[in-house]
Amino acid sequence: MIAPPALTIVLIALAGAAGAETRCMTPPYVPEGEKGHEIAAMISAIDPLREGFPDLFMAFDTVGPEVCLVDGAVEVRGYLDSESGRIVISADTERDGRVVILLHEMRHLLQRERGYCPSNEVSMEEAARAVLAYEADAMASTTAAAWELHAMGMPGPWNWLSVEWTRYSDIADAYAKVRTGGDQRVAMEAAFAAWYGSDWRVHRYWRASSMDYLDREEAGHLLRSYDSLPEDHFANLCTMPDGSAYTCDVPPPPDR
Repeated sequence: MIAPPALTIVLIALAGAAGAETRCMTPPYVPEGEKGHEIAAMISAIDPLREGFPDLFMAFDTVGPEVCLVDGAVEVRGYLDSESGRIVISADTERDGRVVILLHEMRHLLQRERGYCPSNEVSMEEAARAVLAYEADAMASTTAAAWELHAMGMPGPWNWLSVEWTRYSDIADAYAKVRTGGDQRVAMEAAFAAWYGSDWRVHRYWRASSMDYLDREEAGHLLRSYDSLPEDHFANLCTMPDGSAYTCDVPPPPDR
């Protein structure tokens, strides 16, 4: 598949503004300097999830991506470079928020390893429909992970997701209503569906995906495709932390 520069937490766009300084770490993520310690702390914060989220960490450990903090004005909270697997997170985000963004981009990394990247091999509408599903799944996984950290006595990421991150807190609410005394699978299904409940999310991502599609088309001198996604395209997208499936009903394109 033809991949875009980045899968982001807010929009499909590169987070790079003039004057921004980027600090990165590579495996084994041993810190050198203040920024190194901040990155190492992010990675250490999610380590308790290893046993319960094996697929997420398998992709992370296999790729061994650069993990970066970017200082200064940036366009997004974080993104995954889908070509290199590099994860970049805004240093302006609070510490608990950085953990949430890291978990989100790790899910995109797992999607990437499974072949789920935006593509010009289908129509622009179908490509955008796929991107929305990738984001909904990433948020369902992120919400489940933050909930588990809270259950382990580390409430910070969950509190940031459910209270501070107001554009996405409705997803946390939908998850919590089901998960409290209930089943994780059904809670993830509720979180996935809730992602589509925000017109802001749907239309912003739809527009961003369409712009990215046109950019790839122009850069690659590609002929426009009008094909649909394969019927089984989403078969391996929506998975539980243990790798088993949860049901994700991907809706048709939104009215524009």
